[in-house]
Amino acid sequence: MPWRTSIATRGVPTTNDPAPPWGGARYLVDNSVWQRTDKPAIRDLWVTALRRDQIATCPINRAEILWSARNLANFDQIRRTLGALDNYELLQEHWDGHSDDSRRSATTEQFSHRIYF
Repeated sequence: MPWRTSIATRGVPTTNDPAPPWGGARYLVDNSVWQRTDKPAIRDLWVTALRRDQIATCPINRAEILWSARNLANFDQIRRTLGALDNYELLQEHWDGHSDDSRRSATTEQFSHRIYF
């Protein structure tokens, strides 16, 4: 995907970058997002978030994204790109807290339990 060349400038906002996307929060990327990052609706926000170091990954998400590789060359490209992102080790306490927060959010409205770390 063309934006992936922008990963080299991760953490280095440019003077042309708009305000931080999504309120400046940091997000873990998963495969559902990864497969949509070339879509016009989010591509520019995604590149800006990459430059502002707002995108990270974790081992289980990396495995899921790598599983989607079409062939060896694609696998190696994805692995290199993911390697440029911060990698969070998620501990059991993180999962427990996320589960509790998700359940609490699910009581407020449909799909609100789909929160981010």
